[in-house]
Amino acid sequence: MISGKTIHIVDTSILLVVLNVQEHYTEEQRVETTTRLKQFYENGDDLLLPIGCIIETGNRIADSKNGKRHPTIKRFLNLIKSAIDRSRNIEDRSKGPFCVMQCNTDELSAMIADFESLALVGTGMADTMCIHYFNEQRVSFPDHRVTIWSYDQDHLDGYDTHPD
Repeated sequence: MISGKTIHIVDTSILLVVLNVQEHYTEEQRVETTTRLKQFYENGDDLLLPIGCIIETGNRIADSKNGKRHPTIKRFLNLIKSAIDRSRNIEDRSKGPFCVMQCNTDELSAMIADFESLALVGTGMADTMCIHYFNEQRVSFPDHRVTIWSYDQDHLDGYDTHPD
């Protein structure tokens, strides 16, 4: 499923910036995200979207109070549809940089087992999915750099197999 040399597991906090859900990011984060997204795309990196982060992003958009919910919903749906299309053919970068992570029942069982201990320290289910996928990709692709791309410094900071 991987085509690039670096694999980024994309957290909800990044999706909210990409989709311009303004009450969820700072201007500095918008500039940084735009720059990094362009760099990742040019490098041929893979940007993987866990189902939990897709759901969490949709929920945040639905709860948005900025009055621009409908255009944001459209951007969200277009991004997810493109990511699904790209997931069907990982080499087709014309669909954009994002791919949807698959989740089978065995993986979900493993995530649920991890969630019990992680939830006790405040880590939510979407973050648990990011951590699970990070560890899975790290083992499956030991020659690739694997990161969790996130602004969540409480639960997802420092997940990088080759930190700078």
